[in-house]
Amino acid sequence: MPLAVAIDSARLVPWIAKLLIARGDLDQAHRFLSAAPARWRVHAGMFLEGRMELVAAKHDWDATPPSIAEARAHATEAGLLALPMFADRLEGLAVMADGDADQAAELLGRSRDGLAGLDAVFDAALTELDLAIALAHSGKNAEARTTLEAAITTFERLGARALADRARAASSDLA
Repeated sequence: MPLAVAIDSARLVPWIAKLLIARGDLDQAHRFLSAAPARWRVHAGMFLEGRMELVAAKHDWDATPPSIAEARAHATEAGLLALPMFADRLEGLAVMADGDADQAAELLGRSRDGLAGLDAVFDAALTELDLAIALAHSGKNAEARTTLEAAITTFERLGARALADRARAASSDLA
């Protein structure tokens, strides 16, 4: 169901956009992220994270370098810890799309480890799904299965059944 409400909350917009991305409503997510709400700079890290998630979901790899550069610059300026991990994730996905599964696995592993270190367990588990694909493309099926098992455990603990099922399906594809 599309959101027809105009929302002008610097804190809420990125979260709604990420929810829309997860639901596959990329056009609506783009509308939320294309025009920043008033006072958005106070939550710029979350806003930039949402934009990177949208770039990844759209497979808009041409938009990757400027998105990553903006996120890394803002993270440095604002002293943000998690935003560089999301930049690593996007970079890993772009590198994988370009065919370098080994480099993608390195970047995605760094992202996952950093997010897990910050107790961002949901985002770390999401990254594990992508990491497992990179590992499988690198011929590391056993490591990919172990990575997916960790994601499944997290998703089940958090009640994210659809994501747990998606990870299970990916794991059965490795068999």
